Amino acid sequence: MTITGTERRSLQNLLTGFDDRFEKLTEEIKRVVKKGDKVLNIGCGEGKIWQNYSKGLDIYGIDMSERNLMKASKYLKPTLGSAEDLPYESQSFDLVVAGEILEHLFEPNRTISEIDRVLKTGGSAIITFPNTGGIQFRLGIFLWGESPLLNFPNNTNHIRFFNARDIGKMIEGTNLKIKKVRGVGFLAFHKENFGYYIPVPRKIRTLGGDYFPGFSLGNIIVLSKSHSRKTNV
Repeated sequence: MTITGTERRSLQNLLTGFDDRFEKLTEEIKRVVKKGDKVLNIGCGEGKIWQNYSKGLDIYGIDMSERNLMKASKYLKPTLGSAEDLPYESQSFDLVVAGEILEHLFEPNRTISEIDRVLKTGGSAIITFPNTGGIQFRLGIFLWGESPLLNFPNNTNHIRFFNARDIGKMIEGTNLKIKKVRGVGFLAFHKENFGYYIPVPRKIRTLGGDYFPGFSLGNIIVLSKSHSRKTNV
C-alpha cells in the first residue's frame, strides 16, 4: 500500500506531533547504535530522523515514495521498494528501524520475517506503532461506542492494529525477542482526534508512557536478534 507524503505528514501530526514519539525513538537509536554500524530504515520517508547521524553510520532507506526518497538521499542510500520484500542480503544490518509502518501493511508478518532475515545476529530492531490498548482508544469506545482514532474519517490508511502482545506473537518462530517496550502519548488528547484538547504536562506524558506503556497512544518496541530460535510468550 502506498502512503502519500500528505497522509504521512497528517499521521505524524495526529500521532507524533504532540506525544514525543520521535524524541523517544531517537533516544532508543542512540542507545543501541554505534559509529560505523550499517542501518536500515524501513519506510524512511524523507529521512530527517537521520540528519544528525549521516556521517557516522552507513544508512540505507527503503520507501514506496520516489519523492520521499529524493529528499532522504541527503541522509541515506535510498531504495524504492516494499517493506514486505526487502532487496537486501541476509545478515547485513546492525540495526533495522521500522517506524509507523506495520499498521499500513496487508502482510506485516512478512515484514517481521524480513527484518529477522536482514538483521545480523546480535543486532537490534526498533519498531513503532499506534497502540490499540491506549487509554484514548479505551475511552473512545467507552464513551461513544467507537474510537475516533480507529474510524473514518480520522483514519483512512491504517489496515492493521496492534499492541505489544500482538508483536510478541508475530515474532514467534523467528530469532527475534522483545527487549524493551516504551509508551508514548500517555494521556495525549488532541482536538483533531477527540473534538477537544486536554493539556497534559510533558513530564506526566513521558513518565506515564515509560511506566504504563500498555495504556499509551503508541508503543516503541526494541527487539534483539538471538543466536537461536526462541518462542516469545
